[in-house]
Amino acid sequence: MAADTYGAYSFGLRDCKVKTWASAGTYSGTAADVPNAKKLDVVPEFVTGKQTGDDAIVAVASRLIGADATLTFGSMSLDALTIFLGTTPTSSVTSPNEVKQFKPLLGTRMPNIGISAVAYSENDSGSFNVFLPKCKVMSVNFGGMEYGAFKDVEITLYGVADSTYNAINLIEQETAVTTAVVPPANVA
Repeated sequence: MAADTYGAYSFGLRDCKVKTWASAGTYSGTAADVPNAKKLDVVPEFVTGKQTGDDAIVAVASRLIGADATLTFGSMSLDALTIFLGTTPTSSVTSPNEVKQFKPLLGTRMPNIGISAVAYSENDSGSFNVFLPKCKVMSVNFGGMEYGAFKDVEITLYGVADSTYNAINLIEQETAVTTAVVPPANVA
C-alpha cells in the first residue's frame, strides 16, 4: 500500500538547526547549524495510570506531557554548543593562531532552545521536518577520542510545551525545504 501523503518516505537527516527560545513562539539571536547531524530521536513522554477494582482494570489514563530527544552529530561546533549550553567561548589570541576556549560553568542554568531537523522524501519532492519548539539540554557526551574513529557528540534534551507551537511538531512539506529553520516556515 502506498503512503497517503508527501514526505512520508523520508530518508536520512539533511539539516538541523538550533536557536535560543525567547518567549512563546519567538526566538532570539541567530540560528546555529548542527554540523554533520546524524540522528535525531524524538520519543513522546506520557504520564499513565490504571484504576483497578472487581478483579479487572476499570479505567486507563494517558496524557502526553513532553518529549525526550537525543541528537547525535559528527563534529564539534562552538556556535551550536553556545546555544545548547548558554556559554560563550573566549578567544585568547588573534588569527592566525587563534585559540577558542569553551568553559561551561558549573551551576549554569541551561537555556530554552528550539530545534528543527529536515529529511528529504525519497518518493516525491517533499520533505519531513521535526520541530521541538522549547527544550533544554539534560546531558552532553562530548565524545571520546579513539584511534581509527571520528568523534560523535550526543546531546539529550527534554521538550515541554510552547503555547504557540506545543511540544512536538511533525511537519510534511509538499515541496522540500533545503534548510532547517527555527521556527519552520508556514506553521502555527
